[in-house]
Amino acid sequence: MRDHPTRTPHPTRIPHPSRPPHPDPRAALADGKLPLVDHQPHRPAGKLQRPDGRRQRRLQGPDGRLQGPDGRLQRLEEGTRQAGDVPGVSPRPVAVSSRPVAVSSRAVAVSSRAVGEFSRPVGEVSGAVGEFGGAVAGAGAGAGAGGGGGVPGRCAGLLLAAGAGRRFGRPKALVELDGEPLLLRALRVLTEGGCDPVRVVLGAQAEDARALLPDPSIAVYAPDWSTGMGASLRAGLLALADDAEAAEAPAVLVHLVDLPRIDARVISRMRALAAPDAVARASYDGTPGHPVLFGRRWWAEIGRGARGDRGARDWLAARPDVRLVDCSDLGSGADVDTPADLTP
Repeated sequence: MRDHPTRTPHPTRIPHPSRPPHPDPRAALADGKLPLVDHQPHRPAGKLQRPDGRRQRRLQGPDGRLQGPDGRLQRLEEGTRQAGDVPGVSPRPVAVSSRPVAVSSRAVAVSSRAVGEFSRPVGEVSGAVGEFGGAVAGAGAGAGAGGGGGVPGRCAGLLLAAGAGRRFGRPKALVELDGEPLLLRALRVLTEGGCDPVRVVLGAQAEDARALLPDPSIAVYAPDWSTGMGASLRAGLLALADDAEAAEAPAVLVHLVDLPRIDARVISRMRALAAPDAVARASYDGTPGHPVLFGRRWWAEIGRGARGDRGARDWLAARPDVRLVDCSDLGSGADVDTPADLTP
């Protein structure tokens, strides 16, 4: 700390007897021996950097200010140079803000619900699409970025069984083949193939279909099921994204209820490809079919675009990275549209 030019010494200040008195700068000035002052420690001693890149000496005057060769004065304050009359140097120091940038992390509200509790269906039609961002981000941290996320080898299962079966004459989920309802047959295939957890999307005659399930809590109701498969897919993905049991699943395998000739071996082959950024679908004799594997990274994007009866067809058609997995040796991808399709 330098003394003010007009400040008088403290009257009670007594020099320590073992310390030599400080040299009087005025005496040094009179003798022409001015101490060199270097306010830039990273520069060589006694050297100051001029605005034009050259180095020059600065001398300290009696009032503590730096004096240049041209007699102009420059003051230092806590290591920040503030120029007075030095040519080419702005007299105003540059202020650098250290205030942290505020990043909004507004969470998207996801309507609470109990799985399979039809009195509180999953998502409303008007808000289900907008809820995908928050729901997917909240389940399975890191998976949305495409890297990491989920337990390797684990895969959730999603069975779409909400259709009314107009061409068949009744909901195909309730139709029996060899004494077993198609709903239970498809659920068994997903479970035996290793999918965990499995959720079943219901719509038409939902209460009748739900009564067939060994565990009714796995049912997810799609309130707008009559608009097409897109509504069922959207409701199912939203339910899984908000499901704590599916939080560690890096991908979901989507299966349809009207594919009775697909067995657990097809599920196992597809499930082995589960990854957060996976996009794969089974093919039969060169024709793409089901089941379809979607990495968690894509759930929100697929859910937002699911419309009408096309489900994710348009989304898949626009992607060049879809991996086709031949399953012709394991089963047939033919669906059931009429009662005649149930016969071999």
